[in-house]
Parts: sequence; C-alpha cells; structure tokens
Amino acid sequence: MFSALRSQPFGQWLLAFVALGLFAFGLYSVLAAIYRRINPEM
Repeated sequence: MFSALRSQPFGQWLLAFVALGLFAFGLYSVLAAIYRRINPEM
C-alpha cells in the first residue's frame, strides 16, 4: 500500500504530511493526558 503511494509524484510529500499529522496528534494526546484535570465531584 505505501509503496504504491510512495511511487506517485506527490507520494513522499503525502506520506510526510500524514506522518507529521500523526506525530502532532500523539503530542497533543500526551499533553492532554498530562494537563487534563478530572473533577471527581461530578
């Protein structure tokens, strides 16, 4: 699947964009887990 996409003229840029998006989402998830406060009185 990735080799067919990578062989396209824009494939490497698209894969880099997807990788950057996954990295950003992972960073957001880690920061949200660290800084999220849960109210136990609810």
